[in-house]
Amino acid sequence: MEKRENDRLAVPKFLQQLVNTDFRNCEDKKLIDMTVRAKVIVSVYTSQEWLTPFEETMINGFRHYLEKMEEELQKRGVLIVNVAELIEGHEAEIAEVLKEFSLLYLMRLADELGEMTKSSSGNGPFQVLKGLVYEEIARRGGSGGMA
Repeated sequence: MEKRENDRLAVPKFLQQLVNTDFRNCEDKKLIDMTVRAKVIVSVYTSQEWLTPFEETMINGFRHYLEKMEEELQKRGVLIVNVAELIEGHEAEIAEVLKEFSLLYLMRLADELGEMTKSSSGNGPFQVLKGLVYEEIARRGGSGGMA
């Protein structure tokens, strides 16, 4: 319950920040950060079993500004996507795309994914992607690297 009380203070402050922000003059990074934060807030609150009238009004405000931020990002050609949705269920297509990459690029990608997944456990989307990259590297190793 204490967390909910803290949210009642922090979240409205962020909504007030959105009210006072001219999205057209925002830097891309700031606009993306605000959009993602607003998406998380809306997602968390809408997953609750019940909302107070205050919370319902606040979430409607976030939805309104979220729409405006997404429109501005779309004008700039920026699309925010959920990586898990892009990777999971599309492993075969990703494996085909990886065949087009040079071995050097695959090695770099494997290193980066290795760093990203060091602290994570389980089968998250980056773990899946790392596995696909390693499989492609191994496949090429088995065929002399020429595939």
